[in-house]
Amino acid sequence: MRLEFQEIKKSNDKNLQYKKEYRLNNPKKRQAYVKKNYDQTRIGATNTGKSWTQYEEKLIMESKLTDREISALIGRSARAIQIHRSRIRTGKI
Repeated sequence: MRLEFQEIKKSNDKNLQYKKEYRLNNPKKRQAYVKKNYDQTRIGATNTGKSWTQYEEKLIMESKLTDREISALIGRSARAIQIHRSRIRTGKI
């Protein structure tokens, strides 16, 4: 029984790797995947247009959480988090 489970796991790992390579090598599929990710975080964005607090800035710069997890915590979209992080790093804020 255990051997069968290992074989199934190996086949699933290969399938996931194939899907990842396919998505990376096909720009339209990758674009759709990225858009879906951003759209999911945009729904919960409640702080749009408000200025960033020091807590939020510290969180996006020092946290080990993913952008989607931070998005759920602070109520901003994943794209807004990435843009703000980039602006902080380049000193445009």
